[in-house]
Amino acid sequence: MFLTVRIEAVAPYELSPNAGKKSKWTTGPMTKALRQASRSETARQLNDELRDLFIECDRVVIRTIVWWPKGRAEMDGDNLKSSYKAAYDGIADALGVNDRKFLVAVPEQHRDPNGNAVTEFEVEPQWRE
Repeated sequence: MFLTVRIEAVAPYELSPNAGKKSKWTTGPMTKALRQASRSETARQLNDELRDLFIECDRVVIRTIVWWPKGRAEMDGDNLKSSYKAAYDGIADALGVNDRKFLVAVPEQHRDPNGNAVTEFEVEPQWRE
């Protein structure tokens, strides 16, 4: 059983570690918006039973699928994971768990044929055997 969190956006390039010199004054609003979008979409889909499942599990596996708009260059896997740190934090906030539980897989990247920017997170609880 997993939860699919879909946000109608991709992480801004400025949140990438390769974006060069950055200031918290320029990236702060982007980080806050990405965290809030993932938090609210995750919370919208949760009920108490599902939230308890995530709280009780040993780890949370997250698969990220990014649909890039036309004209936007893809990123390498490590930079893409780092760019989505705020989104992962928002998911952790909504689930009520510490993000130390997260096991984040290398993101998949695709080109959206309609030119839309979309990110999906498949969030799954796991237990150690």
